[in-house]
Amino acid sequence: YRAEITDSAAIELADGRVFATPSSAAKHAAQIPACDGWYCWKVERSDGSTLLHDLRKDLVAQIN
Repeated sequence: YRAEITDSAAIELADGRVFATPSSAAKHAAQIPACDGWYCWKVERSDGSTLLHDLRKDLVAQIN
């Protein structure tokens, strides 16, 4: 599944549906009852792809 992060930090699926959390976006994209979106979504970068969870973990480490 593919999605984009909007300017307001929401997740927009290819069909235009917008979700406030990675989990709700993943759940609706995959049409399953529940999903931990932090581990489902990957961010494509020039140096490869990274789990959304790892990006969040790195950000928290920078803040602390």
